[in-house]
Amino acid sequence: MTELKVLDIAHRFCICVLQECTGNRTEFAEYLGITPCRVTIYKKKIETLYKVKIHHSRSRNSYFVNPNDRHKLPPLYRIIINCIKMKRVVRRFCTGLYL
Repeated sequence: MTELKVLDIAHRFCICVLQECTGNRTEFAEYLGITPCRVTIYKKKIETLYKVKIHHSRSRNSYFVNPNDRHKLPPLYRIIINCIKMKRVVRRFCTGLYL
C-alpha cells in the first residue's frame, strides 16, 4: 500500500468515527476497502497516534469517540496540508501508520 492510500484510509476512518456513521466492523471495512481485521489495526494505530479511545456501541451500531477526545482527531484540512508540506520536503514520508 502506498503512503497516500494509507493516509486516505486513516483520514476516512477518522471522519466516519467523528460523524458516528461507521456501522459494524464488516460494513466499515467494506466502506474503507480493507479487510475487517485491518479495521482493528487502524483503530489501534489511530488510538496510539492521537491518544484517544475509540469505542463501539452495539445500540448505535457505530464506532465513536468520547466528547472530550473529539478535538484530538485531525480534521480534513489539517491532514491534507500536512501531506502536501511533507511531499514537497521529501519524496517519501512517514505517515506513522505502518500496515
